[in-house]
Amino acid sequence: MRAMKDYIVDVKGVRPKHPARNCVEKIPFKRPEQAEQYKLTWERYEREMILLKGGVKEFGTFQQLVAMMKFSQSAELIRHEDFGDRAHAIVSSGKCAVIAVKFKETIAATVKYLAKTHGYKRSDISIIWGGMGGTFDADGRVKLREKRVKQMIFQALRPEDLDLLKSLNIRMLVVDNNDDQKVLKTVELSSELEEREKLSKAGLKSVDAADLSELQLGTQSSSARMREIVDFQKGRTRICLFTFKAGGVGLSLHHNSPDTLPRETVLAPCYSAIEMVQGLGRAPRLTSMSETIQTMLFYKGTIEEHIADRVSQKLRCLREVVRQRESWEDIIVDGAEHELKDFTSDGSKPDKDEVVDDGSLGAADDEDEEGEDRQ
Repeated sequence: MRAMKDYIVDVKGVRPKHPARNCVEKIPFKRPEQAEQYKLTWERYEREMILLKGGVKEFGTFQQLVAMMKFSQSAELIRHEDFGDRAHAIVSSGKCAVIAVKFKETIAATVKYLAKTHGYKRSDISIIWGGMGGTFDADGRVKLREKRVKQMIFQALRPEDLDLLKSLNIRMLVVDNNDDQKVLKTVELSSELEEREKLSKAGLKSVDAADLSELQLGTQSSSARMREIVDFQKGRTRICLFTFKAGGVGLSLHHNSPDTLPRETVLAPCYSAIEMVQGLGRAPRLTSMSETIQTMLFYKGTIEEHIADRVSQKLRCLREVVRQRESWEDIIVDGAEHELKDFTSDGSKPDKDEVVDDGSLGAADDEDEEGEDRQ
């Protein structure tokens, strides 16, 4: 910032000509099978919470975090049909669809559903996943937050648990059960580190997703990622799916040309202020040429109703929420203390709530990228 100070133009206070209309919508399950799958996912989470609060409660919040991520991943994957149907409806209305999710497994399932149910080809869809952003040291290495974990907790983690935790970009210090200062081993859990190591290998190519039945999202190189973005921005594709993680590196998917179509965004549930900014700030930008409708989908009759009501409040004061750095686990951890009925809506709030963003989201986006180091 000091080096570039003479060349920086401060645009704080500038408002977009076409603001975003951010909506929180509570939707029913499309099929009974979805409801049953969600119920089983929630019950598994509740069982794990009972174990953690019982004989093995010394595992603490770290194990809770693993359980929450399992629940979040499963609950998001269930709604891939909703994402696919919404995307198709948006395209049919004469717009381009932007779908934001947390996990790449949801992207793969949604693309397959679009192909099978609505006849789309891989060439009709842009896919952007992974991080490749984040915060880095002076030598270019990804900065990892250190977490001390007792040996007994580490030994209880399964390989799939560790794989989920890679999205947190942490350095796990495994310490003695009786002495937190005695570090027994160090484990780096970072999907971004893995991606950078893979990209450094000669001849690495991005995933070939021509065969949608075998769609596997491995590492996406920066050049492959840029091709996907350009195809969408030039109008060669009508649907773009991206992960919140990918949205943290200046990704712009807005309506920026009179030769292309307006955008409409559908998002997976999120509570984290950081994820919210990364998801909601991609399609509407200061230079957008049309209004952007953005809808975050929550399931009715689940804990998500309570989260949806809270998210509606957060959208009305997003700038302050970003400063507070509230995270989605803040509400789910508390949720483990109560029965599900305590969190469902009392019916007094509407199933759809809309908040018009007059540009504060863009300002919050700038603050978020500025504040990565502080976090």
